[in-house]
Amino acid sequence: MHRPRLRRAVYDTSALMLLAEGVRVFDDVEELLEAKPECIVLKPVLEELEKHASSRSVRKRRAARLALSIVEKRCRIVDFGAGMLADDAIVEYVLMDGEAIAVTADTGLHRRLLRLGIPHVYYREERRGFELSGRVV
Repeated sequence: MHRPRLRRAVYDTSALMLLAEGVRVFDDVEELLEAKPECIVLKPVLEELEKHASSRSVRKRRAARLALSIVEKRCRIVDFGAGMLADDAIVEYVLMDGEAIAVTADTGLHRRLLRLGIPHVYYREERRGFELSGRVV
């Protein structure tokens, strides 16, 4: 199957937090896209992870800390979307960059991307796996 050149995968907080559940987030996305896109984490997403890393919830705190440690090694932090909510920044970024695709496990962001007609990768809890949503042209 021919896929366009998707050079960047823009991850949201929910997708990165799946790492703590043993989900092979990066490998699964690469397999689905049949490509090895650069991992992009926008500044507002990094800030959300840092906030969760100080959470009172032990589970959330551990998940965020694990995600942060992996993001530091594997992803490029992009200073985009200062002052924006993470979801807004992701939507704006993928609209601006035709070679980027959003990756999320968040139902609200998934629905918003569908409504806007923006192709993306979505983690389906009931399938315990990622799927491509929307048409990648």
